[in-house]
Parts: sequence; C-alpha cells; structure tokens
Amino acid sequence: LKEVECILDFTLRMHNDLNTIFFETSFLQKSNDNVIKELEQLFVDYTKPIKYKTPLKECRNSDDWDEVRENLKKYLNELDKAIKDESQRYRAHKMQINLEFPIDRLLQFITIYNGHIDQGGKFYEKFGIMLNSYENEQQCATKIPAEYKKLKESIAISIEKFNTAYKPVEINGSKMKQILYGINEFD
Repeated sequence: LKEVECILDFTLRMHNDLNTIFFETSFLQKSNDNVIKELEQLFVDYTKPIKYKTPLKECRNSDDWDEVRENLKKYLNELDKAIKDESQRYRAHKMQINLEFPIDRLLQFITIYNGHIDQGGKFYEKFGIMLNSYENEQQCATKIPAEYKKLKESIAISIEKFNTAYKPVEINGSKMKQILYGINEFD
C-alpha cells in the first residue's frame, strides 16, 4: 500500500507541473526554430552584397567559408577601386551602405538572441523549481520514476548551458566592439 501511495502521490502532485514543463518546452522549441530562421535570413542579408547565394545550412555542411571570404575580398577590392575613382563615388557610397545594413541587422539579431537565451534560462530555472518542489521526494525516492531524476539532471545541465555555452562573452564583448567599430584583433 505504501508503494501505491507513493506512485499516486507523485502522479497527482507532479502531473500538472510535468504537463507545464512539456508545453513550455514545446514553446521554447518553436522559439528556437524562429531564432534559427532569423539567423538563416541574417546570413542571406549578410552575404547578398558579396553575391554569395548558398544558404547557411549548406555553407556550414560543405565548409564553404573560404568562398564567403573570397567573395568578400572581391567586394572590398571593388569597393576600394570605386572609392578611388572620382566618377564612382556614389557607387562606392552605395556599396558601403550595402555592407553596413547587414551589420545593423546583425546587431538586432544579437539583441534578439540574447533575449531568447535569457528567456530560455528563466524557463529552465522555473522548471527546476517546479521539479524540486515535490514534497515527498525523500519518502518516495525508490518509487519515483527514473525519468524524473534524469529530467532534473537534464534541467540542471540546461541551466548551466544557458548561462555559459549559449551566452558567449565574445558576442557581447570584444567581438561586438570589432563589429561596431571595425577594430581588428590582429592589428
């Protein structure tokens, strides 16, 4: 009877919390998908001026970064020639704007990304609180499903990832200065 009591107690007390975690995790997954779409569109916007047409996923899968760099180098050489030619000043100005626009979009994306990471971290902290709120965990420890314990561990790991791996300092620190002010770390 004690074993059944623990199973019923766990089921009744944790059912709503586990449902909430399930639905909010689904919401976060949809939010992740939206961030990925934003990133893919940002890549299109970023590479459009340099006439690179391969989608981000394909570029990453085929490790085509050299081609991106080569296209950028050609574009910058063309821009440099246009700047030096008095008759092409307007074209040079337009080319420069075409490069600056994606940088502005990148800054917007970084803000969106940081907000998404903050929100995700808060959700997972809430999930951890919900799972740690089961009052009879000590008394029913042997009857609680193993998946519950794994879920608690996974949430703790996810919180750590949201606070470290998903929020790299470089994006918000020195790399941001490089983007905003054109500072090259190798100069």
